[in-house]
Amino acid sequence: MGVTRWRTGRFTLRDSFSYLPEGSFSVGAFGGNPGLGIATSGGASGLAGGGLPGSHFFGNGQFGSVGLTPRINNNVLVDVVQSLTPRSAVTFAAGFGNAHFFDNTDQLINSDKVLAEAGYSYMLGRRDQIAAVYGFSQFRFPQDVGGQIDAQIVNFRWSHTISGRMVLIAGIGPQHLVIEDPILGNVSRWSANGRAVLRYRFPRTSIAASYEKFTTAGSGFFAGADTQAVRLGVTRPLARTLEIYLDFGYAHNARLQSSTGTGGIPGNTFNHEFARALLRKHLGRELSAFVAYRFNDLTFDSAGCDTCSRSSQRHMASIGVEWHPRPSRLD
Repeated sequence: MGVTRWRTGRFTLRDSFSYLPEGSFSVGAFGGNPGLGIATSGGASGLAGGGLPGSHFFGNGQFGSVGLTPRINNNVLVDVVQSLTPRSAVTFAAGFGNAHFFDNTDQLINSDKVLAEAGYSYMLGRRDQIAAVYGFSQFRFPQDVGGQIDAQIVNFRWSHTISGRMVLIAGIGPQHLVIEDPILGNVSRWSANGRAVLRYRFPRTSIAASYEKFTTAGSGFFAGADTQAVRLGVTRPLARTLEIYLDFGYAHNARLQSSTGTGGIPGNTFNHEFARALLRKHLGRELSAFVAYRFNDLTFDSAGCDTCSRSSQRHMASIGVEWHPRPSRLD
């Protein structure tokens, strides 16, 4: 990650690369039309974020996994924020991401995506902010399993501080999809996109709940999916250097293209439920240790054969050390 700042703005370059040898164990509520708190002069961080539906750092659209297929995910994003007045700002962002599966016995679908966004925000007062955002995303898949999906959305957003402890962020707007289906040809479709986030801070506990409706790459199961996701996160410090984080969520994914070729999973929908608990101990300013447990439940509406299972569950426990080096200034 690199950041360059000037008196009225900043430029940010982010890159996220991951190699997962046995599928994705992430909580999965990431991906879709990108956004980093665009047009708000602030970045998103999980539930605390803003911007377009699906707005998360380096969203890869992975809502669970089946089997032991290794995979690579890489996402690059650049964005520029420029203040026009003390109350208003504009943001421009562009990026690229891809998901590639190796030794693909599960017949999962590779995907690439490119994106571009532009937004404008204005502070109405100490408690209210409004924004308008235009975003374009293109999802590309191998021709033998699916065509290309172009998504254009407009999102109108309102942020309101209800009290010193409660914040509501809501956004809604139209979405236009052009789906280049290998069987049906070009299909044009209109729908709605939206996001709502409610955050509340108790004296020692922070809670955030969100709902999103957006377009994703399909998590390797479908060549594009219409996704609706809800999520609840809880953070609480247990001691001066000890904290616990709980995360729960549910995502419903509907196929956007017809099932063709040999790739992907049979069926028209799949649901992903997840839960995570993480206990973190800070060992200093740059080091921390953690213990985590994750549970994923994946259910499809069709198994594809009489002896195949329609659902998959995974339990995972992990322990590790995190290193957070202090930023270095490049002159």
